[in-house]
Amino acid sequence: MYSLVSRRGRCVCLLFLVAIITFCRAQELSSSSPSSYEDGYPAHLPCMDNHRRIYFHGETLKMTRCSSCTCNNSTLSCMFESCGPATCDNPVGFPGVCCPVCPYNITVTDVEPEVAPGTSIWQGTKNKIILDLNVGYLNTRETTSIAGEGLWTTKVWMSSLADGSNELSGTVVEEALTEGQQSKNLKKSSAELFRIPEIRYTFDLTDHSCGDAKYVCAKFNKGPNAEVEKDYLDYHFKAVPTEEVLTGCTEITECRALLPCKDNSNRISLHGETYKMTKCSSCTCNNGILSCMFESCPPAHCRNPMRFADVCCRVCPYNVTVNQVTPVLPGSQSIQEGRAENDLSVNLDVLYANTRETTSVAGQGLWKSSMWMSSQEDGAVQLPGTLVEQVLTQGQQSQDLKKRSFFSRNFNINDIRYQVDMSDLTCDEARYLCAKFMKGDNPEVQKSFLEFHFEARPSEDVLTGCSPIEDCKGIPTSLSGSKIAGLLRIGMKVVRGSDWKWGGQDGSPPGEGRIVSELRSNGWITVQWDSTGRRDAYRMGADDKYDLKLVDPASLDGSVRLANGDDEFRGGAIPHEGSGL
Repeated sequence: MYSLVSRRGRCVCLLFLVAIITFCRAQELSSSSPSSYEDGYPAHLPCMDNHRRIYFHGETLKMTRCSSCTCNNSTLSCMFESCGPATCDNPVGFPGVCCPVCPYNITVTDVEPEVAPGTSIWQGTKNKIILDLNVGYLNTRETTSIAGEGLWTTKVWMSSLADGSNELSGTVVEEALTEGQQSKNLKKSSAELFRIPEIRYTFDLTDHSCGDAKYVCAKFNKGPNAEVEKDYLDYHFKAVPTEEVLTGCTEITECRALLPCKDNSNRISLHGETYKMTKCSSCTCNNGILSCMFESCPPAHCRNPMRFADVCCRVCPYNVTVNQVTPVLPGSQSIQEGRAENDLSVNLDVLYANTRETTSVAGQGLWKSSMWMSSQEDGAVQLPGTLVEQVLTQGQQSQDLKKRSFFSRNFNINDIRYQVDMSDLTCDEARYLCAKFMKGDNPEVQKSFLEFHFEARPSEDVLTGCSPIEDCKGIPTSLSGSKIAGLLRIGMKVVRGSDWKWGGQDGSPPGEGRIVSELRSNGWITVQWDSTGRRDAYRMGADDKYDLKLVDPASLDGSVRLANGDDEFRGGAIPHEGSGL
């Protein structure tokens, strides 16, 4: 009676423990997987193994190296791996792997390239053939199947000797296998044959005869960077009885000489030979067949086309007549007085005469352009230090001029890089950017037998063009308070100066303001501060003090630039001096 109660008590305790663990686990996972619970209770029950270990639904545990169990709604399903007999004498065991395994192993006994029946090659030209590679191996207890990537490599060449000892130049291919063929799996079989089919082999017999190319040879080997499927296993590759069995050659039974050709005048030409029958026709011999090409001549577009020896059609010399040159500064670009490096991007617009004599021009080094700054509209005065003799890059010098429709007369070279030194120049001096467009010093036209005529009409002056510099910034000048005071205008931007004594009237931190009145006779002027909006009067000469200075002293150079485009102050009472309105 005592024993029964004790056993029942243990069962009750065990069930209670399972319920507690399940409930706690349910609370833990309730936020992440609410669909697994119904009315606060788990929809799937846990499992318990023979050692009274608890597993939750879906949980998998590896019991031993060869078994694993999974809990499926209170049912524990276990899988057991059985080991077949090892096929090698010394199988190797690995941690976490159930069965001892044999390393990858192959012993090659023979290699033979096989050419399809009826395959023929041609002497004196390039050839393409397809061959299969047959590899014999020992089928012993140690031999295994092999799977992976980059397992094999094969070199192929033509030879005049059956052992392949001499390799014909132009025929050697160090790796004839594709990536797929290099990774072809070897499946161990009683046939003791591994076959790699359809190897595409291209070789050149231009310098060889059929007497040279008697054999096609192949050398089979283990890939230099082989990656086997089970990377924890070694990969053993051997050849018996010697390494020589890795090379095999097969005789080429059909090699043909390419046939010569004969034309209507009984002229004999060899295969591959091309000759001109007339200035407008040429013929090529292709294995006994003579193929001829005839050139037709389009109408010449100039008044006096020229004829040249060995050239079929009369042609017009290259010809360009320039009427106008204009340098253009696209976008908002500026130069600065006193700055050594002013980088500009210039487009050069060339207007040419589109006449019957005008042609397209192609070649190398066709054009030249120099640039400089000038104080004169015609560019006659070159400012010192600004002249660059050749501003075009090699690509721009060789830009083709393509003659288009009759109404198109523009030739453009864009994004020309020009740098000007303004260290010793002023904006009053550097008023114009000028360019001269010319024929290149040593042009090489595409058709070297043609002349290249380059003219300017009505005179050489049209090769030079100038454009005004729209934006040149003066050097900011440091002026004393007395000099600035008389130049101040409504709208100018100011900040506190050296004599300031008015605390934080200009904001915190100190900010900018705008002049909103003329300088009064008593030496006071009114400013409205940007940050606070308040207006106050400040000394600009009164008591020989100067409370303000300009934000941009350069605004005094030339003309007065007003803030926000205003040209006068409108409305508002005159503020009190010094301490606000």
